[in-house]
Amino acid sequence: MLIPIITTVGAIALTGWLGFLAARHLLPRIPSPAALRAAARDRVRADPLDHVRSWIVRMAPSRLRLQQRMEAAQATASRAGAREQRLLTTFKDGKEPSFAFTVTAITLLVLWIVSIVSAFLIDLPIIASVSGGNVLFGILGTLLLLGVPVIGSVLLGHFFGQWRSGELSTTWFSLVATVVLAIVVAVVALLTGLAPIRAEVEYADQLRAAGQQLAMYREDGDENAVRFTEQNLADLQAQQERSAEWNTALVPIAATAEFATGFFFPLAIPLLLLADAKTSRRRAERALTVAANSLTNQRARQYARLSARFQRLGLTQLELQQHLAAVNAENTRDATAPTPIEVARGQVAGELLAQATAAAIAPAVSEDDAITAEIVTTDELPPLPPPVRPMPPRRPAPPGRPAPEPAVAAAPEPDLPDESFDLS
Repeated sequence: MLIPIITTVGAIALTGWLGFLAARHLLPRIPSPAALRAAARDRVRADPLDHVRSWIVRMAPSRLRLQQRMEAAQATASRAGAREQRLLTTFKDGKEPSFAFTVTAITLLVLWIVSIVSAFLIDLPIIASVSGGNVLFGILGTLLLLGVPVIGSVLLGHFFGQWRSGELSTTWFSLVATVVLAIVVAVVALLTGLAPIRAEVEYADQLRAAGQQLAMYREDGDENAVRFTEQNLADLQAQQERSAEWNTALVPIAATAEFATGFFFPLAIPLLLLADAKTSRRRAERALTVAANSLTNQRARQYARLSARFQRLGLTQLELQQHLAAVNAENTRDATAPTPIEVARGQVAGELLAQATAAAIAPAVSEDDAITAEIVTTDELPPLPPPVRPMPPRRPAPPGRPAPEPAVAAAPEPDLPDESFDLS
């Protein structure tokens, strides 16, 4: 029991003693916050330009992020504007259609969607009944048959535009329109002829059951049941006929509505795309405005804090403006433009290189020759005559022999033309 107490008291005492030593030796060496602030103010007063440089460096990352955001918004706005201008070129004279035309085209587009959905719902049971109740074949056949009026209306509208612009003659346009209309009418007639089959398939089971009941009642001899069944059978046959007539009328109505409203399908799509492009452009311009305002507000806040600091330190705002202008000039200076020191270094290097090149090319001459060349030039003195070789003394002639005649210098032979390379 005594050992834990002694250990605890000793640890507390050691901790307190170490804390006392740390407070005695370290606290005087740690500068106080007031001293640090005073030293910072002294540094700013001593060199305000360096403080402005460090302030700009500290503020650069946040400004760079906002500038990048603004540049991205500017690029998005430019792309949206270019897309809008590109879509405007698809219209006549590059101008947006009138409001009435836009409303008409979009309304007819909505009617076209309604008519094509109605035609699909009308034709699907007919094609499914013809294909033996196969729903997959019914869907595929219905889509193929619905595509014929759509393609016909789009083609007719395209050729109509070419005919109005003069790219297609009247004869060819009439021929193309006749062929397209003939194909569409043939498909509609085919569907109209198949329309009664839907009613036959729908009422086949009910008519069969009513016929079997009528046969059974006739065998039993129940006249009341026979009359009731005959009435029921007549009603089913009348319903079948009315359904066949209604289906026969619905098929051409739906096909005609689909074909008539299909002319405005190619016109309404560019209008919708143009409306979407305008919406995107307005959204991008709004984002660009927000980014520009954020950057401006941030610069204003940062400059206000810097101005207040200069004012607290007793520095004038004129000095702040001068320092900002100097730092801005340093930052905006062309990095490729040489400084005066670099220009002087380049001139000295060029002179040294020229001297080294001249020393390497010039021939090695002696000092006397150099002095002679400086005093006398070849233009001042006439050319020296060729050296005269001294003649050896004549020996006396022996007795009985005449003295030899002096040798006469042979005349030089004239130069003859060289015919060794006569190409003729």
